[in-house]
Amino acid sequence: MQNGIYYSAFYGCSSLTSVIFESGSQLTAIGMGAFAITGLTTITIPASVTSISDLAFEGINGLTINVADGNTIEYGPTIATACDDGSCYGATGVTVTVY
Repeated sequence: MQNGIYYSAFYGCSSLTSVIFESGSQLTAIGMGAFAITGLTTITIPASVTSISDLAFEGINGLTINVADGNTIEYGPTIATACDDGSCYGATGVTVTVY
């Protein structure tokens, strides 16, 4: 996975609560379990991300995802659409904020 966060990269890091990628980030993918079972409450996903694994945020409840307007995921809907029922990528209680 080039320019991505790999499989289970931060798995189980309970002290990880917030992730913000800098403007101009080259990040393109978030892999399976990359942030699973963490203390993550907020993540800002750059417009460059085109792939998020189904279980990237598994086991997280109450996650706020900040995402660029019109951000699209390869072979799928926008992140906002994917999360519109409050559950996506393995997380529950999800709120999406578009910037």
